[in-house]
Amino acid sequence: MQNDPNGATGEAVPAPTRRAFLRTAATAGASVAAGGMAIMATPSHAAGHPDAELLALGAEFDRAFAAYKIAAVHASNLADAFHAKNGTWPRKAEQRHNAYAAAYGRDVDPAIVASDDAARVADKLAIRIRSIPAKTLAGVAVKARTLRYDLCKWGDDPEPMSEWDWDDFCLESFIRGIQEIGGGPV
Repeated sequence: MQNDPNGATGEAVPAPTRRAFLRTAATAGASVAAGGMAIMATPSHAAGHPDAELLALGAEFDRAFAAYKIAAVHASNLADAFHAKNGTWPRKAEQRHNAYAAAYGRDVDPAIVASDDAARVADKLAIRIRSIPAKTLAGVAVKARTLRYDLCKWGDDPEPMSEWDWDDFCLESFIRGIQEIGGGPV
């Protein structure tokens, strides 16, 4: 996913607002929650399933990863829009540098902090998931989803586009194959 302050047509894209971010987050959160509810309703998620704990953590992790991706992309878009409007870090007078840093801290840093907080939630879940041995392919699929998170690039799922991304392509193909057989979101 590209964080281009100008759209594909070269037109200026308005800076993201807090309201637009919250609307996007609410929509994504609702769709992820609905997907998680459908997965949790399947018989493989019954309390007697050998990987019941992993599957429950996996559903929680999927929601946390989705929230992290939204927050990370939002922070990146805000930073890109800020730099497009204000240029890069000034190298001139110290006073101008301080004003720029204060504006960046006011306009962008809160989104970066929110992204970091969301990443910490996903990190804790991923650590718990990695510590539990999988007993079924469904459990391995949960571990594969955490692997995607561990290797993601700034909140985006890998999007291999050429031979230069061969390792990402192979890993993503493997993860998708496990998920198709073992269950869970692909």
